[in-house]
This record gives sequence, C-alpha cells and structure tokens, in this order.
Amino acid sequence: GGFTADVSNVADRGRVTMAVVAIDIGLENTKIAWLEQKNGLQLLDAFLFKTPYLSAAPRKDLSQIDPEAFWKEIAARIPLSRVKRSQIGIGLPSNLISTILVSLPKMGTSELSSAAIIEAKRKMIPASTSEHLFEWSIAGESVSANVNKYVVVVIRTEKGFIQNILDIFKPIDVIPSLIIPSCCAIPALIPKDAWGKDEDMAFIDLGAGNLNISICRSGRLVLTRSLGYSLKDIATDIGGQLGITKDEAESIIMEEGIPLVDFDPKNKVAIADEIMRQKYDVGRDLSAASGHAINPLELRMLWQAHIERTVQELRRSFIFYKEQSEGRRIERIYCLGGGSLVKNLSPVLSDLVGGQLQLMPPFSGLKTAKVNIYDEASGSAEFLNSAVSIALSVYAKSSKIPVVNFLPAELRRKEAASKRNLVLFAAGICLVFIFTLVGANVLMRRGFLQSSISAVEAQLNSFKNVKDHLDELSRKKDNLNRQLAKFAEIKQNLDWNILLKKLSLSVPQDIVLTQIVIAKGEILSEAAREGRLESKAEDKTLRIRINARILADYEQAQEIIENFKAAMEKTGYFAKINIPPLGLEEIVVSEAGMPSENSAITRPRTREFSLEAEVVQIDEKK
Repeated sequence: GGFTADVSNVADRGRVTMAVVAIDIGLENTKIAWLEQKNGLQLLDAFLFKTPYLSAAPRKDLSQIDPEAFWKEIAARIPLSRVKRSQIGIGLPSNLISTILVSLPKMGTSELSSAAIIEAKRKMIPASTSEHLFEWSIAGESVSANVNKYVVVVIRTEKGFIQNILDIFKPIDVIPSLIIPSCCAIPALIPKDAWGKDEDMAFIDLGAGNLNISICRSGRLVLTRSLGYSLKDIATDIGGQLGITKDEAESIIMEEGIPLVDFDPKNKVAIADEIMRQKYDVGRDLSAASGHAINPLELRMLWQAHIERTVQELRRSFIFYKEQSEGRRIERIYCLGGGSLVKNLSPVLSDLVGGQLQLMPPFSGLKTAKVNIYDEASGSAEFLNSAVSIALSVYAKSSKIPVVNFLPAELRRKEAASKRNLVLFAAGICLVFIFTLVGANVLMRRGFLQSSISAVEAQLNSFKNVKDHLDELSRKKDNLNRQLAKFAEIKQNLDWNILLKKLSLSVPQDIVLTQIVIAKGEILSEAAREGRLESKAEDKTLRIRINARILADYEQAQEIIENFKAAMEKTGYFAKINIPPLGLEEIVVSEAGMPSENSAITRPRTREFSLEAEVVQIDEKK
C-alpha cells in the first residue's frame, strides 16, 4: 500500500451529492460497489456473486447473461429503486478491447480525435470494420524532429459487446452513465500524488478467465494485453496431474498457494528424488490424513511451469512497451484480482521479474457506512477493487475529468437531456414553491406596511427639523475648522523681521550682498532647475542662499568671510552653513624679490562668493 485512494478529490470537485453503483462483470463472478457522496465519499456496500448465465448458454460471455437473474442478485443487496436513482458505471472486460499508441502533432480536440482514430484504423490488426467502436485519450507528450506531439492511446471494441451490455439494463429500463474498460478504470485507485512525474505502472490481473496486463502512465492507460490464460487453466492442469477435480485443485491453490521450498526449481532430478523419498518414507504418507493433502514440494513443481509462463508474458509485455515507447520502463507493478489471493504469488513473481511488485490494498482510503463491510467481503475484498475503481471513474466523469466512455453518443445525449429535464423540473417546483411563499408573505405584510407607512411619514416630518438644525451646526463646524487651520498656518510662519535683522547685524561692512534667496527645499539656479529631469521627494526644510562681493586681497577676504560665518552661527538662526572656498590665484612677486612680512602676497580685487544655510524655525528656537 503506502497510499490511500484519491477519493476526496473526485468527490469534492463535483459538489453534487449522488450515489453510484459500479458493476464489473467477470467470467465467473460479478463485482458490485455501491458508493455515495455524503459528508465525503462512503462505501455503502460491496459484494460479489456468481455471474448468472442462461440455462442453455453454449458459452460464458456477455451475450449469454440472464438479465432477470442478474438484477435479482443485485436487488437482494441494493433496492432497485435506489439503483435507478443512482449513476451506474459498468466495466468492459479487458479481453474485449485492443489498444494502440499513435503519435500525432498537437492540434485541436476534434481534429485530434479524427486523426487518432484514422491512424488507428490504418495500423490495427486485425483490420477495423464498421462494427468497431473507438475511444481515445491522451497518454502524454513527446518531441520528435523539433515537433511537439501528443502520444494518444486509441481503444477499440465491437458494437456487439456494447449492445450486449445495454441489453442487460433493459429489464429495469435504465441507461448506464459510463461504460469503461476495466483496465482504464483501475488507475483511479492510485491517487494523483502517488504517481511520480511521468511514471509508468503495470497492473497484473490474473483472473478466472484471463491474464490481463495493463500499463498506465500518469493515471492513463497506455497499453493492455489480455491473454486466454487464467487461474482456471492453472487449476485444471494441476488437478489433472494430481488426479483430482478442478474445484478440488482450486481449493488447494487458495489454501496452500505457492509453497516456498529450499530446492532449486531447475534441479528437477534432485527434486523428484526428494518427492519420492518424502512420499514413501515411513510415517510420512501425506495422503492418509486427507484426500486433498499434497506434498508441498510436489505442489511447488506443479506451479513452476505456470510461474515461468506468467513471467514470460510479463517480460514480453514490458519489452514490447519499451520498444513502442522509445525506451520507457515500468517503475511499479501492482497485483490485483483473483491472483492477489494466491499465497506467495506476488513475492515469487517479484523475485523473477524484478522491480517493485505489491498487492493493491482493498477499499483503500474509503470510509465505510457499515463497520462489518470488511468481514462480509472477507476472502474476496481484493476482487472488489475493480468495481470501486469504476465507481471512482463515474465520479471523475461527473467532475468533468476526461474518462474513456463507450456509451453510444445518442444515449449520452439522451442521458444529458434526462438530467437537464430533471434539473428543470426540480427548478420549476422550487420556483413555484418560492413564488407561493413570496405571494403569501406579500399579502400578509401588505396591511402591516400600509399602517406603518403613515407612522413613518409622521416621524420623518419630526426628523426634518432636527436634520435642518444638524445641517446648520455642521456648516458652522466646517467654518470654525477652516479658521483654526488658518491660525495654525499663521502660527507656523517665521518672524521675518527678526530673521532679517539678525542677518543684517551679522554682515561685516566689507561685504556687499547681491542676492538673498529664502525657500523650502533645495535652492537651484534657473539652469539647474531646467536641466533636472526627475523630481525628488518633497523637502520642507527652509534654506537661505546668499550671493555677495568683497573688495580685498585673498587673505583678507578669507578672514572676513570666516568672521561672517561665525557671526551667522552665533545668532542661532542659521545652521549647516556652507561657503564654497574662494578660487586660488598666483602670488604676486615684486621686483625687490620676496614680499616683506607685512606686505600682501595677492592684490586686492572684487571677489564674489556664495553661502548656503538652513534656517532654524522660530518654534524650534523656543
């Protein structure tokens, strides 16, 4: 196991409560699963019964089933009234279909359907006729010669097989919702998250009538082989060699399975000697106690030929798939059906075939409506997995998940129309009921509303005066808020008189101011403003920029400017004062040589400089 079936996904996506009856008709036994979506997906019942055939049936197949006896068996566990109200899914035996893989360029759904079926008709052997039906599904994608392609599996069956199934439903006048090949439904038991990316799995169903080998990729059938080799053949062969009936041999197979022995099956001489020694050794006459008792080593050797044939067919199928799929390999193998009940069959096959071979756990992940449902199905639970998988496929179909469905197109339209009519009928009843309730409610409340309207109008008149008074108060409040906002704005303004007075007292007499700019944010020249492309975030800092001139030599000018800066800082109204340094110039050398100690080394001239600083707000000073 290691996982639970992905039942919640298909149940939740539909969001429509419904019951499903799933039917899987086998050569010897018919499996039934009854599920209902009610507070999650529940298994209401699961059982099997001997497939009933007509008394004069020359062979066992779908055309020879007795419909009356068939539905009588089902009605003993599920009332036919419940069956008719349920969605019904039925499995098409794997031996009645054939498959082929075709690779086609990507195209629309309708074009892909036509192209896939035409390609399958051209390649399938034996040749297709007008009596064949086709369904298809996308198995994956591939790339060939830089062309993206779909890998499509096309499934073929005969119209007669489908008609045989529909004939079974005539006595109860019901149309099934889904006719799906059993091998296409089995992957539904594996949840999506349990499939590896692009992983291939094989399912081995050794049943009473056939050995079915199905290979699936990411939950979709890719290849299936149905061989006319089964447990019935094994029991017949073992019974013949032991001199007992087929039924007695089947009992031994179910009870003993495949005995595990220490001898090498290839050393047949040593094994024959050991069997003879055990048979005729004193006190070891195994036939004395029971007519069905058998030497384990002898039973193991009778199994050997059938084990080798099964392994050979598995390897042949895997090699064929590897060639068809350009080198793909099987990752996991699951054993189900009657073969899964044979003791030690799975481990023996796993050792010989290789890979991870395991049993498919029965009813995995399903809630059950009856606590004893496992006890009732004891000894046959593994058989019922195929029916459960068909039920899950019906829920997937109702959730708009693509599934293979061989139900004829005209019956699909009839089913859709009946569902639509049922929905419309139910909707009509609901509407009539709703309109009746609404009309009665209107009549009852009409008188009450009329008497209430007068009272409400009187209250509205009294409320009108109150409303007018509230509107007047609201207007006064708005005017007051506007005035308060203006006062707050005035309060934040600077006292420009004090600021300019402090600035004028700080300017030395040797400095002539040419320009003063006070503004919020960065102060730029006209050219700089025109050249800036990107706008910066708003800067509310108040700044001052001063352009000035001074007539003095370099040393005197530098000293006067520093005194000016110190005087501005001392006022406390200016911070972060920045004065770019004056440009350097050549030292004047007189004809007498180096200048004296008190003489200037640069000539006096008019020098321009600028100053930038942040203005400290009045409220910050306080």
